[in-house]
Amino acid sequence: METSIEKPETESVDYGPLEQSLGFLLRLAQIRVFSRFHVTMAESSPSPGAFSVLLVIGCNAGIRQGVLARALAIKPANIVKLLKQFEDDGLIVRTAPLEDKRAFELSLTRKGEALLRDHSAAFARHEANAHAPLTAREKDQLVSLLARFVGISGEG
Repeated sequence: METSIEKPETESVDYGPLEQSLGFLLRLAQIRVFSRFHVTMAESSPSPGAFSVLLVIGCNAGIRQGVLARALAIKPANIVKLLKQFEDDGLIVRTAPLEDKRAFELSLTRKGEALLRDHSAAFARHEANAHAPLTAREKDQLVSLLARFVGISGEG
């Protein structure tokens, strides 16, 4: 399936009940946003998922690996593999806390912080344009509703 849906040819397509399907519309929206992410961000940028993981670690120094996996809905086996790659690349450090040697606390290294810093302007540009063709108010409303829907807002 083509990953770019910038200008879909929907004139002749009847989506039937999919036009009201939350899952289907979210999937198409994700494809559109990820496509724009890849266009806006440098080729050297991590994938949208990897970038999200690094951002969350950066915002939550010392976050436990399991907490991170649950917060981002990443399967334990997948988070272990990704974090191992980040560690091998020198982007994060994993430390075992004294009270629980089975757990790992995660923090960015200087290299990881630099990667986020180096891509922050492009990420800001991506976010500023990701909501097209919505107005700023519509974008804010959509983000608010989605945050509430997935349970990461302070509301309900």
